[in-house]
Amino acid sequence: ILQGTGDAIATQAVEVELGGITAALDGQLLATDLFEGSRVSLQVKGDNLRELVNVPGPASRLALPFELHGNAGVESGELRLTAVRLAVGNGRLRFNSSLGMQPFLGRGQFEIAGESPDMNLLFPLTYAAVVGEEGSLPVDVTGGGRWEQGSLIIENLLFTSGKSQVRVTGTVTDPPNFNGTRLSVKGDIADASTLKGLLHRHLPAAPARISLTAIGKGPELQVSDLAITLGVSDIEGDFRFRYQEPATFQGRFKSRLIDVTALLPPPPDTGAGAPPDLERKRATRKRDERLIPETPIPVDFLTGTAADVTLDIDQLRLDAHTLREVFVDAALHDRRLAVRDFHFSADRGGRLRGYGSLAADGGKGILKLSVAGEGLSFGFPASNAEELQKLPQYNLEAVLQADGATVREMAGRANGYFMLDAGKGRIRASGFR
Repeated sequence: ILQGTGDAIATQAVEVELGGITAALDGQLLATDLFEGSRVSLQVKGDNLRELVNVPGPASRLALPFELHGNAGVESGELRLTAVRLAVGNGRLRFNSSLGMQPFLGRGQFEIAGESPDMNLLFPLTYAAVVGEEGSLPVDVTGGGRWEQGSLIIENLLFTSGKSQVRVTGTVTDPPNFNGTRLSVKGDIADASTLKGLLHRHLPAAPARISLTAIGKGPELQVSDLAITLGVSDIEGDFRFRYQEPATFQGRFKSRLIDVTALLPPPPDTGAGAPPDLERKRATRKRDERLIPETPIPVDFLTGTAADVTLDIDQLRLDAHTLREVFVDAALHDRRLAVRDFHFSADRGGRLRGYGSLAADGGKGILKLSVAGEGLSFGFPASNAEELQKLPQYNLEAVLQADGATVREMAGRANGYFMLDAGKGRIRASGFR
């Protein structure tokens, strides 16, 4: 019922139903400056959130009953939202906020709390961009903060999932002007494998930690004190990112140990009942049995962002070998990726060093590579340290230049010099057929 009384419009149980969704409004709207003194309550509910929130992904994930209700009022020039409650399936979110009306949204504060067996239920709009389609991530969230003069001040925002938690505090300004941003992120993850659906990649069942501090200076965001551990692997460093075009990235990273084997997904099933994509790859190999594939050279990634990165790793653990003193100095400028220096030491003390570049020229790539090494062991199996010590060692020197739009075309147009000098050794007989 709508009822007008002077400068006020009173609403009593105004209810609208559309497509299985019911909305009810109750309260009083005053025709005063900025609706001062108005108070209303709102309730929206339905049997299927998917009909209200249209995001990519399986419809069944959000095909759940939902209900939203809360109160809104204008007092002392502020729009105050109180007792706002959102329920989606078994997920619950509670929210209170005050918003400045003049200028509109120029200032405000908020409090938030919620819990859900699936992060999608609390934040449905992040479904495709953040959580993805693989599995669900149970989460509790609590926090609060305020915003003023274009800055969001996060006083304490805590995400908890089981024994894992991520805490965010600090100030964030609106990019591309990061000036005034100072943000702290600290995360303690009990089992990284539970984040598979969040990050869209395989992660080992191992504890992980992350901490960083982000500081804004004009259009540049500087991240310092970055420290990440994942199982036995670790990396630390700092980087700078400029959002404005042309975007730039500068970073320095160091690690005591990176175990690559822990980051690789399990091997696919090669027997009967293999996945369809694996069957397609098998069929492709049968049709084209040439050794060098017709894979396009990815020159598109050479455009846009400029970057300078150094990476220093004490130990890089691969499947059968451990590389030591790994160093890479790379830069991306003007559609040219240049590895200015790379070197490492191998298991038995051998060393490999070199430099190279890949430049975009229209739709093709131009590759230049120079490498040299001594005392290297590669290409033959070794099941233990004793067999590894008996393998022959090689000295290597190569200079290569090639161009082409695909790997096969580039290999066919390659020119250069290659020298491989092998020493004596013993190779396990089971390696031959």
